[in-house]
Amino acid sequence: MNELSKAAPNLVPKPHAWGRLNVSHPNTYYFLCDFIKWTDQNPDSIQLCAKLVKLHKYSKSPTNMFGFHIVTLRGNLSPPTTWNSSWVEFSIQLLRGAVRLDQQINGTWKNLGHHVGRLITHLVPQVLGPLVADTRSVKPSLIHRDLWDGNIKTGSETGEVCVFDASAYCAH
Repeated sequence: MNELSKAAPNLVPKPHAWGRLNVSHPNTYYFLCDFIKWTDQNPDSIQLCAKLVKLHKYSKSPTNMFGFHIVTLRGNLSPPTTWNSSWVEFSIQLLRGAVRLDQQINGTWKNLGHHVGRLITHLVPQVLGPLVADTRSVKPSLIHRDLWDGNIKTGSETGEVCVFDASAYCAH
């Protein structure tokens, strides 16, 4: 949220403090940000899209790579966001991480390895490869990663659309 706040200050509540609580079990963390009173109205989609376009257009990866400098969590999910210079390889890295997590939680599924292998070796390069073929390239930009109607609101005092509960990293 801190990186999102730096890149797009009017998009997220301003973070003030965060860290790990000194308890033995379970690992427990805190996050404090500005309090914003929300309206019950649907957010203005044009305002939201304009803010997201601005975030994606003007934010820059500090390494010019895809990923993030810390592990970002979405609930108990932590995607492998190790820096990677290739958009195709970073996408595969995320996919492999999701499959590993699924196997840890649900066990091994019959034929899943075969299908994921085909997805990684054939489909992902075929779909994403043309984006970076020849002289084309993609720019890593900061993304929210977990946008849905439950974490997009409008401030009642400002009328500004605001997003929260991010799990940001640099992607395309």
